[in-house]
Formats: sequence, structure tokens, C-alpha cells
Amino acid sequence: MKLSTLSFILAVTIFVFSCKKENTELSFERIQNYYPISKGKYITYRLDSTVYTTLGTKKEVRSYIVIDVLDTSITDNLGKIAYVFKRSIRNSIDTTKWDLLTTYRVSIDSAKIAVTENNLRFVKLVSPLREELTWKGNSFVNTNDNNNLAFLDGWLYTYGKPNESQLINGNPFKETVSVFQKNDTIGNPNDKKMYAEILYSKEVYAKNIGLVYKEFTHETWQPPNANLVNGYYEEGSYGIKLSLIKHNF
Repeated sequence: MKLSTLSFILAVTIFVFSCKKENTELSFERIQNYYPISKGKYITYRLDSTVYTTLGTKKEVRSYIVIDVLDTSITDNLGKIAYVFKRSIRNSIDTTKWDLLTTYRVSIDSAKIAVTENNLRFVKLVSPLREELTWKGNSFVNTNDNNNLAFLDGWLYTYGKPNESQLINGNPFKETVSVFQKNDTIGNPNDKKMYAEILYSKEVYAKNIGLVYKEFTHETWQPPNANLVNGYYEEGSYGIKLSLIKHNF
């Protein structure tokens, strides 16, 4: 009798624990809520672009305004629907002249959201949306056959705290999630007598809006040598910051 009672208690405990676990998993936020797609959608950003001039010996920040607009939808080579966005750019003063900068595609399913830009596919968000969950966001990028893309190899994207309130470009967002993509520094970037490298990437998504902030830096500093006595930043170094200005959601 005691053995039967104990077995019954264990069975009930396991059943209750399983139900609780299932309910917890079902309570995760849908990633589609952080990357909504709708006809007529647009988001305007401030773009701060870091460029390296004078043979790479100097760097400066140039500011622009960009707007992302949902243009159309297509069927990709896997037979799935992909949404095509156009990104146009203007300077920060002239409000009338826009130039097409690029297009990119967004593919969405229940497990992941991927963005293809410049023929490179990145997995931006995955399910479940859980703090400290990691995934290989650059796994579709072929870094073996292109040395210029080698710095993208092996990145582990990691979720920050979901539904976190943040202030972006003076705009408050009550529910966001940060995606920490890379944060590596070699040497001391402030010591111009030594080699240094910075590789940093982070994105922030707001619920019911989408991408509200992006920061990326890929910078390599070579110390002074016989040819360039002041040192220089390697070709291919660049950095950008995107911060939301307004949207129509």
C-alpha cells in the first residue's frame, strides 16, 4: 500500500511538473511581435557612419537619414514568401532628395527571422525568445571562400532581457529585446603605438515595431611603421549606428 501510494505521488508530481514546464514554454513572446510585417510599413532612422580618410590615418562620423519601406513580397528559391524592403538615404539637411541605397529581404517562420542583404543571410531572431539564448546568426554566411568575410565567422548571437524598457534616440520603448552579436577587442584602441582591433555588433528590437537600434564596428589599427609614421586604420574598417527617428506603426 505504501509503495502504491508513493508511486501515485511521484506520478502526480511528474505530471504537474510537465504541465508547468509546457505552460512556461508557451508563455514565451513570439518573435514575430518584434519584427512585424505590414503593407505600407516604414521606419526612419538616423544613420551615423564612421569613415576612415587620409589613407586611413583619420576617422570621422558622417550623419544621414535613411528610410526603410516595405516594397513587395516574393517567393524565394525555397518556395517561401520573402518580404522586400527598400532603403533610401538623404543627407541630414535636404529633406526632399532621396536616393535608393539598397534593398534587403526578410524571411519569417515560426522558428526564425532571417534578413538577406548584399547576398548575405543573417538569422536575426529565433524562437524561443528567452534571455541568454544563443544561436549562430551568421551560419549561412560563407566565410571560408572570402577572406573579407572571415571576421563574421563563428558569431554567437545572444538575447538580452526580453520586454526591457529602453530609451533610443530620445524615444522611450516599453518592450524591447537586445541581441548581442559580437564584442571582441584586441589590444588598447587608445594606444596608437600598438596594434588594436575592435569587432562589435548589437541590435535592439521593439515590440510591434521592429529594429530600433543597430551598432556595428569593424576596426583594425596598425601602429606606425617606416611608410606611415603615424599609423593607419586598415582598409575595410567601418562603423555604423542606426537609431530610430519615427515610424508609422
